[in-house]
Amino acid sequence: MGIIIRQSLKASFAGYLGTAIGAFNILWLSPKFLTPSQIGLISWIESVGLLLLILCNWGGANLSDKFFPMFKDSEKKHNGLLSFLFIYSYACFLFFGLIFYLTQDIWLSYYTENAPENQAYFGYVWLYAIFLLQIMLLESYLRGHLRIAIPSFFREVILRILIIISILFYALHYFSFDFLVLIRVFSYGLIGILLWFYLKNLQILYITFQPTFLTKNRLKEIFTYSTYILFAGAGSIVVMKIDTIMIPAMLNNSALGIYMIAYFLGSVLDIPRKAISQISTPIISQAWKENNLSLIQKIYQKSALNQFIIGCFLFLGIWLNIDNIFMIMPNGKVYMEGKWVVFFIALTRVVDMATGISTEILIQSKYFRFNFWSIIILSILMIIGNYIFIPIYQITGAAFATFLSFVLYNLIKFAFLYAKFGLQPFHINSLKVLLLSIFIYYTSSFLPIFSSTFLNICMRSSYITFMYALVVIFGNFSEDLTQIINNILNKSKNK
Repeated sequence: MGIIIRQSLKASFAGYLGTAIGAFNILWLSPKFLTPSQIGLISWIESVGLLLLILCNWGGANLSDKFFPMFKDSEKKHNGLLSFLFIYSYACFLFFGLIFYLTQDIWLSYYTENAPENQAYFGYVWLYAIFLLQIMLLESYLRGHLRIAIPSFFREVILRILIIISILFYALHYFSFDFLVLIRVFSYGLIGILLWFYLKNLQILYITFQPTFLTKNRLKEIFTYSTYILFAGAGSIVVMKIDTIMIPAMLNNSALGIYMIAYFLGSVLDIPRKAISQISTPIISQAWKENNLSLIQKIYQKSALNQFIIGCFLFLGIWLNIDNIFMIMPNGKVYMEGKWVVFFIALTRVVDMATGISTEILIQSKYFRFNFWSIIILSILMIIGNYIFIPIYQITGAAFATFLSFVLYNLIKFAFLYAKFGLQPFHINSLKVLLLSIFIYYTSSFLPIFSSTFLNICMRSSYITFMYALVVIFGNFSEDLTQIINNILNKSKNK
């Protein structure tokens, strides 16, 4: 258990450090030295590359997570698992990739009118997919050995530092934009090389292949699972990336560049939700094993309430300062066009947080397949929503399509859990939090406006923090948050 805790803490540190580095890149460096069109083009390459990877490797990137215990045998070099992962995944990638390559003129024509330059960069998409698949395979293999800290550091920190360095060199006119894209793509290849050296250093780099271990029954089990993962993964990628794939075709790359900056701002709210989900998952799993519905209901409501409090707090902090944020951002007037994208993406995260850990509850239950079908429904809703709203409202339409789709998606999950188990996430204090947020939003309009942008941000942020701390803590909206804050205050007093 000790190695799990140590690796988790180190990986978490790498994740937060990487988020800070990424925020600097996305919110300051890229808007300073790259045009919206260039930012959009890079985002498109990475989004399409990820989609190609998921569709072409037929679930191979996730096989080690499921089947490492089956192959595990250090004396037999894990029965050639590492070699099998690469042979299987890249063979599938080559076969299905060839189909996409032969038909690429058909679906690349989708970009001819509004983003014709994307066709010239499609070679980078293939390179990106190949390098990213290598990283995913090696990381999954290392997870089987309970080694996640160093891979996380490579991907979250080293990779982002390489990206920042490449942008700075481009800003100093050492090379062209085309070479910048090439370096960015090959940075993923470098991370793969570092992972190979890490495997060698751990002495788990086993380049062997044992076909006799792969019996007919084992191959059938692997193929069945990989097929399920293929469709589940494809649905998830559509949910995450369909807007970045459709916006250049329906608008242009500049619109996508502005959208991506705004999307990042709105997605900041998602960080605490992921943390709460990770903490709750093992507890939910044990509760399902014991059929303890009362504990699941308790965690369901508490997670929803705590996430809703944090989500509303962060939403107000971002939205009430949004004009000032764009003012301090390089070329902020250009990216101000994405203001309402921030609103709808942030509101989407609030809705997601208000319904608690419904996904985690579904995945751990006997109805785990329902989550797969709900993801498919969500991806279809996203595609239809983008087709309807992007032509009408431009990039705001894409954000609104995401918001509307997630509202319907969460309603479906809520209705299913309530119908099957009588579980529901809402608490009377959730209504109090909503009313408090509305009150703070409207009363903030009476705050003075200063000539200093930073002073305006400090004034509004302080007001939001003070009101939330005053009402939520003394009103005991959440026992968990009140206890955490009291513990912090007590430790401060003891010092």
